[in-house]
Amino acid sequence: MRKKRVCPGWARWGSLVAGLLAVGGLAGQTQPLYDGSGQVWTRTGWGFGAGLLGLHPEPAQREGQWVRNGDTLHRGAWEMAGPLGVGGTVARWHALPTPVLIDRWQVRAGVGYRRATERFEGVLQGMAPGAEPVVLTGDARHLVVSAGLQGLRSIPLGRDFFLDGMLGAGADGWWLRQESPAGPDSLFGHPEPGPPLRLALEAAAGIGYALPKGGFLRLTLEADLLQLSPASSAGGGRVDLLQQGYRPWGLLLQWDRQRARPEIDCSGPPDPKQPGRDLFDPKMRKRYGSR
Repeated sequence: MRKKRVCPGWARWGSLVAGLLAVGGLAGQTQPLYDGSGQVWTRTGWGFGAGLLGLHPEPAQREGQWVRNGDTLHRGAWEMAGPLGVGGTVARWHALPTPVLIDRWQVRAGVGYRRATERFEGVLQGMAPGAEPVVLTGDARHLVVSAGLQGLRSIPLGRDFFLDGMLGAGADGWWLRQESPAGPDSLFGHPEPGPPLRLALEAAAGIGYALPKGGFLRLTLEADLLQLSPASSAGGGRVDLLQQGYRPWGLLLQWDRQRARPEIDCSGPPDPKQPGRDLFDPKMRKRYGSR
């Protein structure tokens, strides 16, 4: 029987976002939501976001055998989880005059809290029948500070709603790290904590709403596609933590602030350095003998 090929999660996610950007490029004749001409709205603005952050274990459960001092720990099962954390972002975005694959780009910074937990339950060889299984738990907590450069594309779904996609590269600093592996190092091989600075390729997809008085609300799901530096032994976009790999993700509600272009006022006061521009200027009246 031929083994069924399974598409990696990062490949499926990347294909979805790439397809979204491609559709946006094919639909380039649609009136863009973000005014790249700058005639009605300013071409740049600030964005603010907040939401949930997580570390998705891949896989969430697994089994195996380990050897310790001649004893075999068998029928052992791992359960991994990524409890929810919170985070916030601030960005400076710029709309492009002529959208191609993207209609705007942004520089974004953020801060958040991420956590991963592991639980092991197994039986040591030679234990009495009916004995309580060995249970070990692990925990990892991190304060993550991030910065990234991202390209975005919006696809209108009507007058007010639109789809939104993002591809970019981000750098994360994992600080205030607290890692307690499940079990002593003599029982399980625990990798050394990696460097605090990481670089990854990331993507996001979501839905947005154009506010009546300008600006946009966007609800997006984002995740790491590929760990660029350091490379992850778990592969793809997963970060090496505790006993395996966890994929960073976030569900963010974002507000893009947009300002209207001020109207040109041609009826301002005369320039004092150019009195000839006003025939009723006192100097002009005196020159021409006018009262």
